[in-house]
Amino acid sequence: MLRLDWQKISEQEIRVLVKGALLIGPDASRLRELLSILVPAYPDTVVDLAGLNKIDSTGVGLLVESYSLARKHQHRLRLVNAAGRVREVLLLVKLLTVFEEDGKTRGQAA
Repeated sequence: MLRLDWQKISEQEIRVLVKGALLIGPDASRLRELLSILVPAYPDTVVDLAGLNKIDSTGVGLLVESYSLARKHQHRLRLVNAAGRVREVLLLVKLLTVFEEDGKTRGQAA
């Protein structure tokens, strides 16, 4: 089960906390819907993956889709605190590289 929460850091920045498993199904749809609202509204969206323990291709696709939405609005989407298997998957599909090329340093963009 995926648990989502968010914290408004400032008028410009919001942090989305993702915990559990980001897999195909209604949970992924909930995150997609949340990010489709927050990303255009906040110039800097931080997705904190510290509590995420599983991700599949649907989850990876959702992050790519959200990144594209941020770029469309000339906003930033950052991934932070990915660890373990989630980090391995994001490295394997070179998603961390995409986020790092957006000005992040290895270890901060996860």
